[in-house]
Amino acid sequence: MSIYRSYTITIQVQGGTPQCIKGIGLNESVSQLGSIGPDAGWKETRSNLQAYDLSLNGIDLGGYTALRTHKRAKTLITWTLQSADLTINQTGTGYIMSLDRTHSPGIDLSWSATITGYEEPTNV
Repeated sequence: MSIYRSYTITIQVQGGTPQCIKGIGLNESVSQLGSIGPDAGWKETRSNLQAYDLSLNGIDLGGYTALRTHKRAKTLITWTLQSADLTINQTGTGYIMSLDRTHSPGIDLSWSATITGYEEPTNV
């Protein structure tokens, strides 16, 4: 049995919030420092820096245009991610690091963006 969770995301920036987000994803990662351990050359690793990326995708030229403006202005974005059942409720800040758009004849313009986190996201 698979459980589908729906999420809502709010992005707070000057000039309004794009209302065209169709999908989101949150990826956390940690970099590691490697060294040679004392036991016959086995590799040791230690956690170093943590990071996260928030990926978004949507449809609508207005949303793309607003995000492009904020990316070019290097605007610090404040975001909130909340699941429908309220089991996940996080907030954080970051910068738009990538923004892509695709357009095919007869199909609405679609876009994707990645916000790279600035500091640790917090649970609300």
